[in-house]
Amino acid sequence: MDSVWKWFDAEPNLSVAIITGTSRAFSAGADLKEWNNSMADDADPSKRMGNAPAFKPLSRRLGKKPVIAALNGLAMGGDCEFVVNCDLAVAAEDAYFGLPEIRRGIAAIGGALPRLIRTIGLQRASEFALTRRNVAAREMLRLGIVNRVVRT
Repeated sequence: MDSVWKWFDAEPNLSVAIITGTSRAFSAGADLKEWNNSMADDADPSKRMGNAPAFKPLSRRLGKKPVIAALNGLAMGGDCEFVVNCDLAVAAEDAYFGLPEIRRGIAAIGGALPRLIRTIGLQRASEFALTRRNVAAREMLRLGIVNRVVRT
């Protein structure tokens, strides 16, 4: 993904990126069993998912062009964090968000937590990050994380 963002930022004919899914989900996130296996002490360090180029968080992107998330269905784990780090987010009314990695003892490290704290405050961000509760699109709108909720 890092090379895609660099290309996007350098491409003079593109002024905005719109990211969406093509099925019932924006993205279900990473395979958490695979993640845990890749992070084991005896795992090959070059294959650790946390080091994978695709995991470069959008929050660390230095580009100036806006990125819009168009959400359908669920956005889970790192992809939930991806959405939080977009400049704008439009969600289908049946969309929901969550950080299921908490269930497996994996911290949400995609860069969304600082932005959540700034947007919704420490207590609400802590609840979101620690409880593994899925949050509906309308609640994300009320909290100011999603800009619009639309019918599909």
